[in-house]
Amino acid sequence: MNTADDDVAPETRSIESRIGQFFNEARETLRERCAECEAQVRKSPTQALLVAAGIGYVLNKLPLGTIVAALIRLIVMLLRPAAILFCAVKVYDLLKEKQQKPASAPVTPTTPPEPAPPF
Repeated sequence: MNTADDDVAPETRSIESRIGQFFNEARETLRERCAECEAQVRKSPTQALLVAAGIGYVLNKLPLGTIVAALIRLIVMLLRPAAILFCAVKVYDLLKEKQQKPASAPVTPTTPPEPAPPF
């Protein structure tokens, strides 16, 4: 019986296993960093509170709204040239594909047409 796993190429399985391994390592690293951070906060909570307040103050003073608005304007501005470039590449691909195909001979009917009635 053919299962979905039988239809998957070995290269795909290899890629999936490497991606899974990467995410497992990232998850483990994140857990270790969280444990280290928690230990540091338990060791000196006052310092952690002051650092968090300082980071919050700096983030509050940054013009994040302006930065996000500028990024959105930039994306919208670049959308039209990107769409034109995408279409140009697709047209090029179609023309190249059409040029590579040999011209087919005209199709001739295999049976002759019926003669017209005599009257």
